[in-house]
Amino acid sequence: MAWKFLNLLVLFLAALSHISAVNVERKLEPKGPLKVRLDYSLAGQKPMTNTDSQIMWLFSSHLKFKNDVSSISDLQLKQIAYDAYPEMVRDMLQYKPVLDRTNKGFPERLPGVMTLLAWGNEIILASSMKGKLAFLTEMNASPVRTTLEQCQTFPGAVRDRKYGHMRDARCGEVSALHLFYKKYPNKSLKDFKDKVRIVTVERKGDTYKVINPCGWNKDTNGCDLLLKEHFKVAKWEDVAITDKGAPQPYDLKTLAGGLVEVKQPNTNPDQITAC
Repeated sequence: MAWKFLNLLVLFLAALSHISAVNVERKLEPKGPLKVRLDYSLAGQKPMTNTDSQIMWLFSSHLKFKNDVSSISDLQLKQIAYDAYPEMVRDMLQYKPVLDRTNKGFPERLPGVMTLLAWGNEIILASSMKGKLAFLTEMNASPVRTTLEQCQTFPGAVRDRKYGHMRDARCGEVSALHLFYKKYPNKSLKDFKDKVRIVTVERKGDTYKVINPCGWNKDTNGCDLLLKEHFKVAKWEDVAITDKGAPQPYDLKTLAGGLVEVKQPNTNPDQITAC
């Protein structure tokens, strides 16, 4: 009898979440050590809405270390990306979003992936985008937007001119690159002496998995072309960390000489904002 009551309660709470209004009127503090949080410049745009599907959900963080991050192994970067994903989930749940009835405990509009971009002595963490529009291609001037537009303009620049960027340019790689240029509009990732690295992870059940940039094995356009353009490498594997090898633990107090600053990439001033 108790189990029957519990099941009914779970169903009731799931149904309640579908009629409850999401609340992004106030920016809330992130809960984890990586400080992954909602990009309020997008989610809090006027006119304010309380409908999940009309909010642009994007989560990010910006870490600076004492020393160059080249000392951080690929497998440690993989673990950081793994840890950033559940931080995104916890932060999103603070805003009381609609929950997915088929994926208990997770928001229905949860971004699918988390991307880590490492260069110099810095790391940007950025999710894919979920919501009302692909803001990058519709609103913001950016070197990333320029590249995406070139893919549709110049003959030979794309595999198939009938199709745009896979997933409507909402990928984590797009978010991370865009935030880099928002923070450093006069810099290029090609300027850094040591290797620039990027890794994208998605959740698979109770575990996480590194995924290749979209478009890499398809006839359509994707982030593999974007990475080659912005990093000027022969193939995306030269910058993208693969799924080979188990992730390794790390300590933020000692990693790359120690973490000296963690913000969101330039909300007030604790986040680099997308807009």
